[in-house]
Amino acid sequence: MAIPTTGQIAACAAGVGAHADATEAATIAAGACRARLGDSADVAMVFFSKALADGAGEIASVVHEILGPKAVVGVSGDGVVEGSREYEDAPAVSIWAARMPGVEFSTFDDEDLGLGIPRDPGDPLEFEAIGAENLRATFVFADPRSVPTIRVVPALNRAIRRPDAWPVLLGGLASGGTDDNPSALIRGRTSKRRGLVGLNIHGSVCVETVVSQGCRPIGPNFVITKAKNNVILELGGKPAAAALHEVIQQLNERERSLISRGLFIGRVVNEYKDRFGRADYLIRAVVGVDRTMSAIGVGDLIRVGQTVRFHLRDAATAHEDLAMLLDSQQLRDPPVGAILITCNKRGCSLFGGPHHDATMVSRAFQTLPAGEDLAKAGRSISPTGAASDELPMAGFFAAGEFGPAGSESYVHGHTACVTMFRMM
Repeated sequence: MAIPTTGQIAACAAGVGAHADATEAATIAAGACRARLGDSADVAMVFFSKALADGAGEIASVVHEILGPKAVVGVSGDGVVEGSREYEDAPAVSIWAARMPGVEFSTFDDEDLGLGIPRDPGDPLEFEAIGAENLRATFVFADPRSVPTIRVVPALNRAIRRPDAWPVLLGGLASGGTDDNPSALIRGRTSKRRGLVGLNIHGSVCVETVVSQGCRPIGPNFVITKAKNNVILELGGKPAAAALHEVIQQLNERERSLISRGLFIGRVVNEYKDRFGRADYLIRAVVGVDRTMSAIGVGDLIRVGQTVRFHLRDAATAHEDLAMLLDSQQLRDPPVGAILITCNKRGCSLFGGPHHDATMVSRAFQTLPAGEDLAKAGRSISPTGAASDELPMAGFFAAGEFGPAGSESYVHGHTACVTMFRMM
């Protein structure tokens, strides 16, 4: 859907081309965006299936020819999102384009950051400051096979931080890349098969995000009393595995069955709060339990003194969590556009059917029809084939999602990260 544009009103659009030929798919998607914008774009974010990675250069050329954007970034993945639809394991190009008066966009990549400069692995990674004082957000898309995200993401957090504001780091990891067909990235008119690309957003736009980790807590909070690297040895003074066993003993039969699908642990990101809700935990996978040592391995570095709580995840919980976060957003003015970056382990493999996350987000911000139209069957469809009241949204299925938990962004897994743009 195009936001009506007269004068200095912002406009966003999204379009998708589902075609096995990269040029044809990009032409369809970019043409849909142009039809809805009615003019050239300031920025475009391009998401394309791994099957079209070889054609990333052609996709970039088409986007510039049809939309004429000043800034373009793009990434390949296992699938793409457009509006209320998800295209998993199918060739498609999805484009989000916008024209935003009073907003500036600039791009960068790993070479600008000096990421390729040889460094001692033990030295902390530091980047020069990214963006200007009025930076609102930074999107980064990275190839996980060539970028050490465990070091890069904390360094990016520090590089965008400002004393008088809190820009947010967003984005995700390319997915589906192999030795024979590596992931692909787009910056401007060029494409590449490794590294990262970034987009800075400055000016009169409010960029907000929700990160749905899709988990629910079980058992009480524990303080880690003994640990080493990523291994928890004691929780609340008890052997870690023994503490976990006590939690499991309190679960019902259905909850115990979920453990076989994966057990998670949430680490509190702000220890100074009096109470901890779902959003206060950074979720990490339990990667192993050694009953001999009574130790628990976690997919992250941990330390003594941190507060943690065990968590479970299933489709019902993931649905409930995303719905709760979206409900809180409906108290605000509707966004003019959105980006959805969802994990490649969600979709059909988690929910048993397509379009779950995209449909939920689209419905949450669907414009209510006029009273006389409520009695009419069906929905209004634009000439480009999209529902006329649908939020302009695009995105992709990532191998890891970048989004905030507390005052910093992290690499998440199994999450749905929704970024919303509202004009100031």
